Amino acid sequence: MNLDIQELDINKKLEILNHTFDEAVKYLNTHKIADINNDKQLFFYAHYKQATVGKCNTKQPSLFDFVGRSKWNSWNDLGNMDKEDAKIEYMTFLETLVPHWLDQVTKETEDEMNASASSTKTEKKEVKEKNHDDIFESDSDDEEAKEPAQGKGTMGPVMSRFSMVDEKILEESKNQKKDLCYYVSSDELDIVRKMLTTATAVEEESLKIMVNERDEQGRTPLIWGCDRGNLEMVQLLIESGANINDSDLDGLTSLHYACMCSHYNVIKLLLENGARKDLTDNEQQTPLQMVDHLEKEILSLFN
Repeated sequence: MNLDIQELDINKKLEILNHTFDEAVKYLNTHKIADINNDKQLFFYAHYKQATVGKCNTKQPSLFDFVGRSKWNSWNDLGNMDKEDAKIEYMTFLETLVPHWLDQVTKETEDEMNASASSTKTEKKEVKEKNHDDIFESDSDDEEAKEPAQGKGTMGPVMSRFSMVDEKILEESKNQKKDLCYYVSSDELDIVRKMLTTATAVEEESLKIMVNERDEQGRTPLIWGCDRGNLEMVQLLIESGANINDSDLDGLTSLHYACMCSHYNVIKLLLENGARKDLTDNEQQTPLQMVDHLEKEILSLFN
């Protein structure tokens, strides 16, 4: 693949770069690549997002969303890389995996054009004679077939699911009980506020039980709120009587989770409301030990 287009004017260079990148994305979506492990998938995903969106601009996924978090971290690690540089790295990496992929695309395009040119008039007539419903069904099927190539997946469009994701877990997540933990984890602030208000109207004890309920892993709504980094949600739960130092089955408190996810404002709020810095998890680690050493602002909160 020849990416040396230095002699061309800037507009022409961008046109060639964008076209070749689109072909690379299409190729990756429509061809099986040997030995495409998770790390390689993450490389393509991150560079596709950087090339098409730019710097990572989405909220960090939940600590429990292992796949989403891995993808987010890979994209976020690219920082301020230029879109053009991301496209070049995407294509160059594809070239290392599939040498001469662009030549293959060119040949396949020529074959398609030749096949199209040889279409018979009879075939054209058959298409015209399709009834109205058949045409809509055909269009619908075509759109579904095209959908992945338009970005339905995430590597560019290809390979949106990693091998680490168990299908059973995915199915169970769809049937998750819709309780307070669920709505907090989904950032449904209005629903959570309504649920807490309703519980308060019944009796104070009902509110205390609801706000401190636990899921199967012992996580409370407050733990979920701290993991998500939703400051307003965390404030609401604390005001509603959430036990700030409760821990899950791994011994992790809300402060542990906020520190792991680097949610500065949430950590500050927890500490202001009595979160204990000295509590350790089952591995004997304190919340401070969960903080990334580069997070100087967060580290200062523990001084």
